[in-house]
Amino acid sequence: MKNRYLYIVLILYSLLIIRLIVFKYPPGVTFSLSNANLIPLKTILSYISGEPTREIAMRNLLGNIAVLIPFGFILVSTQKRLKWKGVLLVGLITGIILELLQILFGSGIFDIDDIILNSLGVIIGYLLFTFLKYILK
Repeated sequence: MKNRYLYIVLILYSLLIIRLIVFKYPPGVTFSLSNANLIPLKTILSYISGEPTREIAMRNLLGNIAVLIPFGFILVSTQKRLKWKGVLLVGLITGIILELLQILFGSGIFDIDDIILNSLGVIIGYLLFTFLKYILK
């Protein structure tokens, strides 16, 4: 029964992530593929250097990581046998799906760095779960 609730939480959180990432802009705002970033670390490095502003850079870097930390935590709560490689794979797939949905709906710009940051968030969630599980034993 407890596991069923965790799956419901996982589904609801997944829907929240889609809302926050794919549909973050108001209707009518559209983006094109011409602005896509396919070069790994290009956006991350520009953000680290403070471009366009430190505030925007930090919000994008930390936001892309933080939004998926709970997902990683909940995921490993439901899939106890999942190890870090599997969690990383799920993180990569999740990031790819989110970026592809942005293209499909014209609601964002495809950025390979977002996939990297989202995957990092999922891994951090996994590590937090593993750490708490170890501490509580």
